[in-house]
Amino acid sequence: MTETAFLGEQVRWHDLVRVRVIGRPRPQHLRAVVQEAYSTREFRLRPGEEFEFVGRSAAWAQHAPEPGDHVLLFLARIDGRWYQDPAGSDLTVREPDGTRLRYRAGHAAVTGSRQVPAALRESCRPDPERPGYVTFDRALTEAHLRSLIAEAGVPTAPWGRRRRFAEAVGRRWPVLKR
Repeated sequence: MTETAFLGEQVRWHDLVRVRVIGRPRPQHLRAVVQEAYSTREFRLRPGEEFEFVGRSAAWAQHAPEPGDHVLLFLARIDGRWYQDPAGSDLTVREPDGTRLRYRAGHAAVTGSRQVPAALRESCRPDPERPGYVTFDRALTEAHLRSLIAEAGVPTAPWGRRRRFAEAVGRRWPVLKR
């Protein structure tokens, strides 16, 4: 592994969006409603809008998002289509309270990793429903991802003329708040 921050590579190469999956119109294609856009290099949809994306294959013990799931996805736009990051880096919001995020990794691998911030390592728990997965505290994970996005200088608010004006005059646009 390289010496990058936990999920740092995904933040550098993908847009991070929280969605609710609402359907599977055809194999490996999912329909979702945007809940929040954390980073928006290419992603221009607002909360409440629907879109389709090509999900990752459910091979190699990976679980593809299912209709009804609330998921933080890393998406890339290729040839006019949205594609989910194939590396298994999505974070599923755990029900019923939504305070934990499920991530595909072994507990020992996460707690022993220098790439994972100490606060996330401490919040890490084995997922009781899926072997080979862990859960993280949602607020801590979102704070970590927001800090990576800010460090990378990735755009966070794509809509409106105010953002383009702020960039044109050299002002930093504020990060989206919860």
